[in-house]
This record gives sequence, C-alpha cells and structure tokens, in this order.
Amino acid sequence: MTKVILGKELKAFRIQFGLTQAKLAELVGVSDKVYQWWETSRHLPNEINAYKLKQVLKELNGGIDVKTGSIVLDEDEELAPGQREVVTPGT
Repeated sequence: MTKVILGKELKAFRIQFGLTQAKLAELVGVSDKVYQWWETSRHLPNEINAYKLKQVLKELNGGIDVKTGSIVLDEDEELAPGQREVVTPGT
C-alpha cells in the first residue's frame, strides 16, 4: 500500500510541476530508471534519495515542504499512523 500511494503521489507532483520522469530523476540525482521504479511503485527510495527528493520537491514547490500520504517529507509535522519519517542524513 505504501509503495502504491507514494508512486501515485510522485506522478501527480511531477505532472503538476510539468516535468518528465527523466528531468525529475536528473534533479534528484538518480537514473530515470530508478525514478521510474519509484513512480510505478516497484521500489521505494532509500533514506538518502528520499531526502534528496524532499529537497527537490520543496524547491519546486516554492520553498514549502511537501507531505505525502506515505512518507513524511516535512520534519516539523507529527507522524500519522502508518507513516514513516524520512531522516535527514547525519541527524
């Protein structure tokens, strides 16, 4: 369930920002194949890539943190049941 929610949300964000999978992958620093796996719910990003994804989405969103239903991308908000926190590397 978590993978499917994240994949659908990533696709919605990508379309909202007018980006291709390849361009968003480039911004995050991963191959387009890896990003495609996230968006199609084949795999979840690891913590480092989730952090990079958070930073890119935040920048695209005008500096406002983005929160998905499956991975919390805003460290200041409390976790809802079933969510996992993305930990900033080095903290």
